[in-house]
Amino acid sequence: MEEFAKTVDGLQDITDVIMFVHGYTVQPSEILTNFGGKPIQNVFDPHVLVMPVVWSSVTISNTEVESIVGYVVDRARAEKAGECLHKFFRQAQTECKKSGVVRKVFAGGKFHLLAHSMGCFVTYIMGQKTTRGDLEQGNFDFGVIVIKQANAAPDWFNENSENFKQSGSKIVKIANRVLLLWSPDDATLKALAESKLATKIYGSNDLGLTGPGNVNHVKNLKVINASTQFPGLDNYHAYLGLQEFGNLVVGEIKKVSLLYPKVA
Repeated sequence: MEEFAKTVDGLQDITDVIMFVHGYTVQPSEILTNFGGKPIQNVFDPHVLVMPVVWSSVTISNTEVESIVGYVVDRARAEKAGECLHKFFRQAQTECKKSGVVRKVFAGGKFHLLAHSMGCFVTYIMGQKTTRGDLEQGNFDFGVIVIKQANAAPDWFNENSENFKQSGSKIVKIANRVLLLWSPDDATLKALAESKLATKIYGSNDLGLTGPGNVNHVKNLKVINASTQFPGLDNYHAYLGLQEFGNLVVGEIKKVSLLYPKVA
């Protein structure tokens, strides 16, 4: 962890780091470059570094049966990845007490998380694994967590749901701000919701299609309808390469950065 922090701290032009948790069936070589032919890094401020969290390595053809089989395989991988992401968070919490450079990188509000599609389920598992002890340490939290077109339970952030109790309530506590984007025009999540096999195995996981419902009880959660925010898109699931999306995220990061004191 300290070597990682030293590397980030040594990048003189970098003010913020985004951990990018990608979605289903993406090859490692495509994670940062396969978004409409435009690298995801290019849509962010040059001072913001996008760091991929590689967890999926499935190549699936487009037939329905193979896609569902691949979905099941990746879903299992996603759960393991969520456990690993939690271990990363816990280690950062612990090392902030011991190392000045780790504290500088992780406790200064410059570390963020962007989860897309099934990557949001990875993030859900991270929240599920987060304990009261993790929350009480208080040495590290994310500046901004972005939940984009989530392949996750629609009641993740509903006040009285079990999913909020187990995960959502903790996700909003380990971030200064949570930005959730959804779209009723997300054809990918709509097709998944209509798959009887996937729904029977995993239940409803179309938060990015339906929206989160009433979340007024979460004061640091901002909800955006992507169809309204970015009108006229051909694809309301994979718009990571959209410059307006990058501007939106960077704008939230800059707002949050003003709230943190400088960490020596």
